[in-house]
Amino acid sequence: MIQRRQDYRLQVIYTRIDRDKKNAPHLTTYSYDADKYYYYCASMVKLPASVLTLEKLHNLAAYRVDMLDSLGIDSIGCTELNPHSMMLGTPYSCLGHYIKEMLMLSNNRAFSPVYDFLGQQYFQERLPELGLRSAVISNRFAGCDTIQNRLCDPVSLYDRHTHQLKYYQPGIINKRRQFYNGDLDPQVGIGYIGGGNQLIKQPKDFRFVNYISLSDLHKLLTKIIFPETQSAGEKLNLTRRDYQYLYKCMGIFPRESAYPRLDSIHYPDNYMKYFMGLDSGTYTMPENIRIFNKVGQAYGFMTDCSYVVDTLNKVEFFLSCSMYLNADGILNDGIYEYDQIGYPFFHHLFNAIYAEELSRHKKYPPRFQLPDFSDTALVRPGPPLWLRVDTTRPMPEIEAALCRLADSMWQDRRLYVNYDNPNSDEVFYRNLSVVLGMKASLDYPFDALRRENISIAASDDRRFHVFSWDKDSPNSNFALLQFTDSAGNIRLRKPMDFKDNKTLPKLTYSRIIQVHAAAGNVYLLLGQTTSGDAEYLQAYGWSGGKPDKLKIFCYNKSLYSDLLVEKRTGKDHISYNPKRRVITFPMIVKSGKKVKNRMVKLRFDGQVFK
Repeated sequence: MIQRRQDYRLQVIYTRIDRDKKNAPHLTTYSYDADKYYYYCASMVKLPASVLTLEKLHNLAAYRVDMLDSLGIDSIGCTELNPHSMMLGTPYSCLGHYIKEMLMLSNNRAFSPVYDFLGQQYFQERLPELGLRSAVISNRFAGCDTIQNRLCDPVSLYDRHTHQLKYYQPGIINKRRQFYNGDLDPQVGIGYIGGGNQLIKQPKDFRFVNYISLSDLHKLLTKIIFPETQSAGEKLNLTRRDYQYLYKCMGIFPRESAYPRLDSIHYPDNYMKYFMGLDSGTYTMPENIRIFNKVGQAYGFMTDCSYVVDTLNKVEFFLSCSMYLNADGILNDGIYEYDQIGYPFFHHLFNAIYAEELSRHKKYPPRFQLPDFSDTALVRPGPPLWLRVDTTRPMPEIEAALCRLADSMWQDRRLYVNYDNPNSDEVFYRNLSVVLGMKASLDYPFDALRRENISIAASDDRRFHVFSWDKDSPNSNFALLQFTDSAGNIRLRKPMDFKDNKTLPKLTYSRIIQVHAAAGNVYLLLGQTTSGDAEYLQAYGWSGGKPDKLKIFCYNKSLYSDLLVEKRTGKDHISYNPKRRVITFPMIVKSGKKVKNRMVKLRFDGQVFK
């Protein structure tokens, strides 16, 4: 391993702790090739994110906010994210629970709402102030592009009991592009698997992903565990309660969690603790050992930063290690040597340091004060207040509940407020989303809901449905698309154009035209503006395993995914001939001072209409 340390990009940092007679810690750090090689930190950025979240809440004390307040995202700018993927709309939509999920389980979904709360610029301003100058945190753990990652959505905090608004933070955009520009080479490997599962035969460029050096992570962990050892200018602005919560979330065993409830078989005590190995069939660690840590693993990189405590033998130390385990040099192919080399090496390294600490004489043994690991901060309440449908009931009863919500929506029209304090429009939308996530909804006719002025259209193969209705807002309305993939899984999404945008028409969908294409079915959504003066045609299909808009309308040598046709007479409309697979629509053409309607015909060739 040592002889091939460059191949493995091996980095190790070990800090010895000596206490004085007052139990004050004195730290001595040793390192082996620390920060000598570039590495991908992966989920390690969740540690500074957790710390900065508690700091920011502390700085907002004037608003009387805390980590258990409900968090809402007013609008989600990244198309790869949705309320479900951001863990919103549940009784646990609070920053305290997101911190717990990030530190205990390394949950990627919990990082996105925290990222929005902090903002990309806040990361870049605060971390250098703490002495963590290598850090570049510029990405969510989602398929958001560079611009979307620079934009953080509006965030609101609500009292979790009264649901009163406490704090509102408008959307934040970082005007400066963030990227790694350090001395280490961020080009890794000889190739990687890119979009469409294609092999790209060149190194993967990590300049535009998150980065924080192993030394800075190790330093941050010592700041958290022993804040008294830090210089005044680089201390964390946290309360004793904040520190205790961080200790609890980093050191708790999954089986000790009240929510989510986790079993020891799938989540043993050494889950997300790479240094601690357990014998086969053993799921619990010795009661005298606790590890307060954060791990990261992706693209063959494997990292753990830990503070280890043995209360019985009076042992404590910090240990951080990172290595690269990708023998074939191809990234994102899922073939790495974590199990064969990574975990065994981490276990051996831990055992060697632990054995050294056991034999080392300490003039003053440490007196430990471990946190209370009883998980009572988040008591499991009932279902979300906005949930009004019971999915265990028959579909007619569920539809009746939706009809009551629709009726309330028409009676009580107010502007969109927030995800955790919804108005009647949003309540209906969310409950409809819950119902359309049920497989029983796929073949259900929803005739009663149609009578509530909800426009419903379905494709011939019943794999695509669209529900739309007018919203009491000058420029937009609501719609929900329901897709079913080949495996029978249901996908829900909003059309990309349904936002409060003055450039977009208000419309409802009335028909789905199904067209067989070479790459699978294409679905054409036909809609009418609520004013009746135009028709709208949108093309959808499957792209990369996800439902998405398709640019298949070729007009004037350009490809479009949408057609907007103004209706000047009663005869102006979009028509489709299924036998000839031809779309016909009027196009307004100016000839001198005259304006004429010209009928345009586009024939489908199996890929595009042209």
